[in-house]
Order: sequence, then C-alpha cells, then structure tokens
Amino acid sequence: MATTTNKPMGKTELIAAIGELIGNREMAADAVAALVGVITQQAAAGREVRITGLLSIKPHLLPARTFRNPKTGDEVQREARWSVKVKVGSELETAAASRKP
Repeated sequence: MATTTNKPMGKTELIAAIGELIGNREMAADAVAALVGVITQQAAAGREVRITGLLSIKPHLLPARTFRNPKTGDEVQREARWSVKVKVGSELETAAASRKP
C-alpha cells in the first residue's frame, strides 16, 4: 500500500485502500462517508472531534476585523465567523517524521 508518489491521496483512493484492507470496497465507502458526515455534523454543532494519535478537529471563532484591500487600499470590514483548526496527533507526526528527506 506504500506509495512513492507525492500526489495527494484523494477520497476515492482512500476508499480503495481501506476496501483492500478489509476486503469490501462498499463497506469502506460507507465508513468513509459516515466518518466525514459525523465530523462535519460535530463541527457544525461546535464540538471538537479527537481521534487519538491521528488528529483533532476543533471549531474556532475568528473575530471581526478590519483590513485593507491591497488593490484599492479601501478598508474592508469582515464579520466574525467560524473556522476549523486541525491539530496533528502524535502517531501521525511520528509517521511523517520517520520519512527520509
């Protein structure tokens, strides 16, 4: 399953890889869809999702601010809005760091 390309793994490739591991591509597709759905639902509800060792996903309020349009120089007001912060877990960090440059 190891790959030597620097091309990002997309959802379809992820489903195929999981399907290969568990022997059922349809179940893998359902599992990935469920995971995406639950994480999205929880983020929309303002709840942090932690997958120990892998990552944590936390809604984060960005405050209102004023900035300048670089093209026109006009001041622009941006309302407060919600965003998401993603923090890498220790197992993922270790796996990425183990790769030789």
